[in-house]
Amino acid sequence: MAALLAVLCAGCGSRLSLEDHTWAMTVVFDKDVQVVACAPGQKDLYPHAEAIELTFTAENGRLTCSRENITGTYRQTEANLDGSLYELYVEDWGQGFGGCAYTKHATGETVPTFAVQFPERYSLYFTGE
Repeated sequence: MAALLAVLCAGCGSRLSLEDHTWAMTVVFDKDVQVVACAPGQKDLYPHAEAIELTFTAENGRLTCSRENITGTYRQTEANLDGSLYELYVEDWGQGFGGCAYTKHATGETVPTFAVQFPERYSLYFTGE
């Protein structure tokens, strides 16, 4: 996960923070690195995963999720021009960490990306809307 965060945070341009976007989940891996959920538009890539829509926003240390039973907090731990790193706490998932930065795809498209890991639970990937 640390290597992925390093790649994400090697972004391309201005600093990005959680507060800058509404974040839409693209894919979720379980602790065994199996895809267990994905965005509906990704279902053809992950036919055995559950298709769910999940979005969240971040403001003043609080995470607000599109699913009522998911609430949490966050704290920025590092920031530079490449991106920002965070500690997170989500009820029922525990402590996690993540990073957001701009990701440049092979197509040349630059996308705001947030990757987060809750050890022993899930790794989730989001794009900014």
